[in-house]
Amino acid sequence: MQEVTGADHSASYKERVRPLQLYGIALWDVLHSCYREGSLHAAIENGSVKVNDINTFLHMHPQIGVVLFNGATAERYYKRYVLPEIENAKIESIRMPSTSPAHAALSLEQKVNAWRNEIVQHTATRDR
Repeated sequence: MQEVTGADHSASYKERVRPLQLYGIALWDVLHSCYREGSLHAAIENGSVKVNDINTFLHMHPQIGVVLFNGATAERYYKRYVLPEIENAKIESIRMPSTSPAHAALSLEQKVNAWRNEIVQHTATRDR
């Protein structure tokens, strides 16, 4: 997000959040907690998955019209555990390239451009 919004990663939390707010971005992890050996997403034990209460968040913020996922794993868990509980299923969802260094199919520059283009597109749509 620093590359896309200009947020300074060394700034205070309040200062890092401000550029996100200007773009109308809310960051929210699909998973609240899980168990896995190591750091690979493939190692997540399905029985250990607990999701965040995104439904309440979306209910409190009805202006949200699109959810972007940071890779396939986030999208998969959202569709499996969150989407069936969402009251307003009209929200568009888009899988973005994972920003993880483990996702080496794209360069950092390509990932940043993909995220920037999607955010700019939805910001422009929102502001109309």
